[in-house]
Amino acid sequence: MPRIASPHLIGREAELQRLSELSAAAAAGAFTLALIKGDAGIGKTRLVREFERSAACADALVLSGSCMAIGGEDTPYGPLVRALRGAGAETLQAAMSGLPEVMRAELAILIPTLSHTPPLPRDSSRGAQGRQYEYLLELLGRIADSQPVVLVVEDIHWADPSTRHCLLFIARNARHERLLVLATHRLHDAADLHAAELYIGQLERCETVTSMVLHPFSEAQVREQVTAILQTPADVADSHRIAARTQGNPFFVEELIAHGATTEAPLPRAQAAALLERVHALPEPSQRALQVLAAFGRAVHHDLLSAAADLPEPALTEALRPAVEGHVVEADATTFTFRHALTREAVYDALLPGERRRLHGAVAAALHDRPHMTNAGELAVQWRAADEPRAALAASIAAAQAAAGVYAYSEAVEHYKGVVSLWDGEGPDVDRAQILLDAADAANRAGVEDLPIEWCRLGLAALGDEPDPRRAAAFYERLGRFQDHRLDTSLEYYRQALACLDAGPSAERARLLGDEALTLSLSVRWDEARDRAEQALAVALDAGAEIEAGFARSVLGLMLGYLGAFDEAEAHLREACRIGEAHERPDDATRAYVHLGEVRRLRGDLPGARAVMGEGLEAARRLGVEASYGRYFALNAAEDEYELGQWRSAQARLDALSGASLTWTETLLLHAVSGQLAAGRGELEAARGWLDAATAQLRDSSATEWTAYVGAAVIELELTAGRSLEALAAARRQLDRVRGREEQLYTPGLVAVAVRAAADVATSAPAAQAAEARQLAEIQVGWLAGFLSERSPPIALAHLAGARAELSRVDGSDDPATWRAVAAEWDRLTHPYRAAYARLREAEALRATTGDRTLVAAPLGAALDVARELGAAPLLADLETLTRRARLQSAVARRSSSAGPREVLTNREQEVLALVAQGYSNKRIGEALFITQRTAGLHVSRILGKLSVSSRHEAGAVARRHGLVDEA
Repeated sequence: MPRIASPHLIGREAELQRLSELSAAAAAGAFTLALIKGDAGIGKTRLVREFERSAACADALVLSGSCMAIGGEDTPYGPLVRALRGAGAETLQAAMSGLPEVMRAELAILIPTLSHTPPLPRDSSRGAQGRQYEYLLELLGRIADSQPVVLVVEDIHWADPSTRHCLLFIARNARHERLLVLATHRLHDAADLHAAELYIGQLERCETVTSMVLHPFSEAQVREQVTAILQTPADVADSHRIAARTQGNPFFVEELIAHGATTEAPLPRAQAAALLERVHALPEPSQRALQVLAAFGRAVHHDLLSAAADLPEPALTEALRPAVEGHVVEADATTFTFRHALTREAVYDALLPGERRRLHGAVAAALHDRPHMTNAGELAVQWRAADEPRAALAASIAAAQAAAGVYAYSEAVEHYKGVVSLWDGEGPDVDRAQILLDAADAANRAGVEDLPIEWCRLGLAALGDEPDPRRAAAFYERLGRFQDHRLDTSLEYYRQALACLDAGPSAERARLLGDEALTLSLSVRWDEARDRAEQALAVALDAGAEIEAGFARSVLGLMLGYLGAFDEAEAHLREACRIGEAHERPDDATRAYVHLGEVRRLRGDLPGARAVMGEGLEAARRLGVEASYGRYFALNAAEDEYELGQWRSAQARLDALSGASLTWTETLLLHAVSGQLAAGRGELEAARGWLDAATAQLRDSSATEWTAYVGAAVIELELTAGRSLEALAAARRQLDRVRGREEQLYTPGLVAVAVRAAADVATSAPAAQAAEARQLAEIQVGWLAGFLSERSPPIALAHLAGARAELSRVDGSDDPATWRAVAAEWDRLTHPYRAAYARLREAEALRATTGDRTLVAAPLGAALDVARELGAAPLLADLETLTRRARLQSAVARRSSSAGPREVLTNREQEVLALVAQGYSNKRIGEALFITQRTAGLHVSRILGKLSVSSRHEAGAVARRHGLVDEA
């Protein structure tokens, strides 16, 4: 058989060396995704094959899977599943051992060769597909624990959406796995070129991704290639002509040599004529067999190709022998496939429409008779391409259900679109309403706009004029849930759904009542929401529906927290956490932990909220969803640490999530917390960028907690930058955004900072502007005082006290005692940064009302300690400016040298110090104060620094000397 390819690699030595280096790094625990890009025929596959055979892969497990162009579609996760099967059942089972049951069950559904117990009830929320990505990454990581893994995914320009998204997830979340992923991508060639370019851009922005572009051969490299193929020195003139006509494309060089390099016309790169010349030179039986092979669009088993081509196996082998010998087709012990995808595309594109339909029909019939050789998606695509509506409808329904079964919702939606379009023609008798309900669920989980609602309405119509009430309720429930951005519309649909159900207890009724309660809470209708959640819980308990009871407790607990019944709220939420974990329902369990943390914030226990975020993260790990849900807990913990004055820890959490795949909520929280930290440190341009991004994330329908939270940060940034007029303008905008939708945890912070902006303007601007600012401050303080009550969250009441103190600056009654009380309240709530700002104002008021430098130095020195510890540059600059203007440098220095623990420590730190003096370990301190051991350790470290002592023993002596132990 004449040689058509070079026996050794040419022109890619640098790329091969780079892959070897990445392989060595991966073996040492540094994950990389290597993206190999280039035009069709440029040698991507050849480079990968050479790398697989190189010494760099000698000790690695190489798993390979190619994306397939089957009518433009592939089965969900197709290349990844094909690659993992190459690991062997024994390796897969060993890697699966020790995983949570829910993870093993889901992976076994995705990779049917794995044995497994019947799966637990499945959580089919929109986040479920993200968990599937996480499970696959965990599986790869566990395989790589025993042997480095090289995962090859070729032709990702043809990849199904699930595979693309999973690769992006891996690139964003893998870090220390002994894993190297090689992905090849054909440039300038995809069904949706713009979407492909956007996707590749997303990949390349990941810090773990390394890209390499394969360029055409130089003339010298073409000459080397020709020499290697012909095994004789290449003629310079011939090489020059070949290089010019092929533009240095190695595949086209091989094609010219296969033609004898006699064609005079330039080889067209974007057309198929030259590629077809060798095919047309083959015998007629070979060409017919190649047409069938092209209709498959993948490697095909001998028996399957024989059936589709209607040729007995021996006759098929003889028909394809000339194609194999002519290097058009490659054959192994079981399959035939085109040597290069370009040739397959040329053969397929040359077919007339009628020929294609006939061939796809033959392929579909062969696949239908051999289900073990195909999958539902491939069969559906082939029947649709064959224009066989009846068969296509049944296959498309099966394909959609199979895709949804592995959370491949984007693929499921495409098949459901095919189903809906096929209903006008002939087809089997199917339950259209149920199919449309399933389709609407898939479209919602895929994040498709409008389609879920459209299919729900079609489904209601399909139920007829007198629909079954229970089935109608399911559609109304979806219409309510899918329109959570239109709260009144959503509530109306929930009411219609409830009206369809029997009044007796049922799981469906309990869940509906819980959904209604959650929607009422978004409308800030706390009392109504609590009543509905209580009804949901009662119905769930009567129906014996524990999962729904857990959901109801999760909603009810949050509502009770907002209404001030904290102990009862926490009891419900603890039970909701238990139920969610017991039933291995990540959505329900993590929601309960999030709500529990919010209740801790509502009751003013910020360290406790931070501790709950740690518990939630541990629960996510136990459930195998750390990457999917752990990020939200980490971000909430970073928010808490910002308020607690643990800025370095908060920044470390944010840095750890750099480049991670985040949800809408997580992205918003990352931007907002990053902006506040940057602003506090004086990195104003960076802060503006973060907060602009956070603001851009908000929607008109965003819950008040997000709008108020981001709005307050935007106003404070302007104040930090010294732009009081801009801060006041921002305050007016942000207050308008929440008007009529105020709530009691985040809105008070927005109002307080708005009043601060107004106070700054009122005390420095011209008379007209000052009067308007004064009026805004008076109105907002009056409104907030009327909005809050004794049962309001302590943090809200602290914000009210701060707003009243700001107002006192406007009317000239600035009282140091008022600011001292505000600082003490923030100390009690463990908000050192806010307390330091209040002490700055206290020092200013003291300077204006007394000449006692010692009195002024006390709050000033305490605030300076906090600002220095936090690295709060703008606040520190304001404090130092006041110190210089008031000529208090010496007084502050004396205060710092003689200050006792009451002057330099927060209330929480004094509590910790008293326990240190009694010999408590960090663990015992944590148990006594209901904080984590790590938080206790951070408090102790901070105390040692503030007291300028080097040991716990010395700190205890200071505590006893100042009477803290007796007081405790």
